[in-house]
Amino acid sequence: MNFDTTKLDATGKVVLDHIYDQETPLHFYNALSELDYSIPAEANPVFVKLISFIQKLKNDQTIKLIDLGSSYGVNGALLKTNKSLDDLLKRYKAPELKNSTSNELIKKDKNWYEIENNSIIMVGADVSKHALDYALKTNLINKKLCGNLEQRTLTENETQAIENTDLIISTGCIGYVSHQTIKELLNSLKPKQPIMAHFVLRTISFEKIEQEISKNGYKTYKSKIPFRQRQFASKEEQASTLSRLKEMELNSEHYEAEGNYYAHLYISLPSGIEFTSLPEGIKSYF
Repeated sequence: MNFDTTKLDATGKVVLDHIYDQETPLHFYNALSELDYSIPAEANPVFVKLISFIQKLKNDQTIKLIDLGSSYGVNGALLKTNKSLDDLLKRYKAPELKNSTSNELIKKDKNWYEIENNSIIMVGADVSKHALDYALKTNLINKKLCGNLEQRTLTENETQAIENTDLIISTGCIGYVSHQTIKELLNSLKPKQPIMAHFVLRTISFEKIEQEISKNGYKTYKSKIPFRQRQFASKEEQASTLSRLKEMELNSEHYEAEGNYYAHLYISLPSGIEFTSLPEGIKSYF
């Protein structure tokens, strides 16, 4: 692999900071390909069903999402275009794109993605300016929220950008993003209370977020079966994960012990929306 697979961060994961803040997503997608990254594809059917549910609930096709840790707009691409994750991973391996400048690639990608679902308004939230700028210029997100809400509050313009959000999603940032960020978003969105759907690695506790949002009347539900995220980058990363799971008294057999990260889906519903009202295709995970 084209990065140090033995250097781990505070969560026990291999350090991949360098792939998230390039002017183009080439390094990002190539790294994801090497790691056989699959969680956006695993999560997409859940998000599609939730979006349809909310549209019926609102009696309005227009829906606003905040994608936490949106990076280069992967979830936006899967939700707003007819492209699959495999399509994205294959595209950025193409030799003819290898030496493209940011402007050249943005021009090509705007045509390649062909936005089909304009009823979804995506707000990309991330600490990487380059990733957000790329996603915005290729129309994979409609608005951006750049900054670390663990350390600061939302500005007035940012608060306006996220107002009337219907759904908050994430597919890997919980652990770097804590209850502080979720609290800041929910406080800024009041009185609106969006549904939330987070895919969280089994090594990461969702307890503090669940406790925080319960103060606002939310009830949280955890999927029975975990979803595959990606393969481990190294023996060191797997060993760190297995050690953490052992400390948490979680069984890794058939999951992380086989060489892959796994994540649970947490759906948080505000007061007034009952779990029983969710589509069968979502309830079946719980």
